[in-house]
Amino acid sequence: MRRAPDRKIPIVLATFLVALGCGPAEGPPPTEVWTPEDHAQPEQADPNRRPRQVRARTERSENPRRRAALALWNVSCASCHGRVGQGDGPARPADMVSFQDPEWQERTSNEDIARVIAQGRGMMPPFGDTLPAQSIASLVELIRVFGTIGRAQEAPQPEPQGEEAQEPQANPPE
Repeated sequence: MRRAPDRKIPIVLATFLVALGCGPAEGPPPTEVWTPEDHAQPEQADPNRRPRQVRARTERSENPRRRAALALWNVSCASCHGRVGQGDGPARPADMVSFQDPEWQERTSNEDIARVIAQGRGMMPPFGDTLPAQSIASLVELIRVFGTIGRAQEAPQPEPQGEEAQEPQANPPE
């Protein structure tokens, strides 16, 4: 007769390995007392290691309503209208208006902008059922901010004064 494999051996071996792994822990002794000197800061900070976004975050936090409108814009509007309202988003339909266009800003009222956001028009879906009136008003304000970008680009540049106004002279022949 054949002898059946003994099932006790793997169980005993597994128990032995587990017990061996659970032996007394060896390691560094615990620190006696923590003192502030243990984590002292350098006397002068390395300027290359300072965060660069601190000032920008401070400026953005001054107007939480605009920051919220910009977040809503990036989620709901930027795919067609672009990140700064130029109508250059990746999902835009043909002939998208630029909110930076000063003529468009001049002829379009805040009420018209809010109505189109709420009711939709053409390929733009309505958002009146999903956005509260305060969010729509914040988007209107943001679209007006995009218009200031367009006006800044259209503004004439100041004429250089003093030494900057002089024509560069050709190098004299040697």
